[in-house]
Amino acid sequence: MAIAPTERRGDERGFSLILIVVMVGVLALTLAIIPEDVFIQATYREKTELEMEWVAQLLHDYYADVRSFPASLAELEVKPEAANQWLGPYAIDRSDADHEAANDHTADAWGRAFTFVVTGLGKGTLSSVGRDGVASTSDDIVVMIDCADVLRDETLVEIDIIEAAILAWNVDCLPASPLPADYPVLLDTLQTWGYLPQGADVTAELLVDAWGAQYVTGPSPVFDIDSTSW
Repeated sequence: MAIAPTERRGDERGFSLILIVVMVGVLALTLAIIPEDVFIQATYREKTELEMEWVAQLLHDYYADVRSFPASLAELEVKPEAANQWLGPYAIDRSDADHEAANDHTADAWGRAFTFVVTGLGKGTLSSVGRDGVASTSDDIVVMIDCADVLRDETLVEIDIIEAAILAWNVDCLPASPLPADYPVLLDTLQTWGYLPQGADVTAELLVDAWGAQYVTGPSPVFDIDSTSW
């Protein structure tokens, strides 16, 4: 005998209800088996990772202004005596409703101090020892800070200044007096004849890019310069 459509729909609804009850039971059993501490520690780790990403951005902003990293994370809030370009405080108050359990910018969610180490020019690592409290284990949380974009922008500004002086020289002096391809001699020529400011500090700044590598030129007559640090 054929089963009426209404009877089939009733069976399907009954099966769905049984499936939901079974799934709820499995979920409740799982929650009962897994220790509460696992969830707490997972929350601490997630909060620490978010906090460290925030602090890494603060360190990047500090470097962009000061052109060096702070000696300690406290300097993100308190101006160092010699940091004339400091535009902080960089750390804001996160003890609000949106970050109700957040630590300050110097410590992780377990209350242990972050470690910040400069690893190179414009580079550093921010570390937390994690749940186990022991450094250099698989439990550590590490965030890399790389300010290459800051160094690149600084270099591009310098290149624009120098190439503007080269262009002005070429307009005035070519073809009779092309600039030499030897960059230090070129720079000295531009300074001596007033196309660039004079002074030892200016020379030291314009001689090299933000990574400390000397600028290079093409053959004479020179029309532009370049950095080898890209």
